[in-house]
Amino acid sequence: MARHWRDTARVPSVFEEDLAAAFERIARAPTTAPVARRTSRRTIYRVGTTKTKLHVYYVVDDALGVVNVLEVWSQYRRGPPGL
Repeated sequence: MARHWRDTARVPSVFEEDLAAAFERIARAPTTAPVARRTSRRTIYRVGTTKTKLHVYYVVDDALGVVNVLEVWSQYRRGPPGL
């Protein structure tokens, strides 16, 4: 996906910059993002990017203190990913 953005975007670094900004928001307050899906086993959160119009889907593992990114998904695709 990063290669596609570098090859086709007017500003080749826009993908990395936009994704880095989303990761910074996640790192500051991971559980304050909108909930994309909740099951009995996990809560999946979603943060959007501003320039590239992507959604970052992730889960928070409080026991390990880590965030696991599950998917980076275009807002223009039909429906959310099958998580």
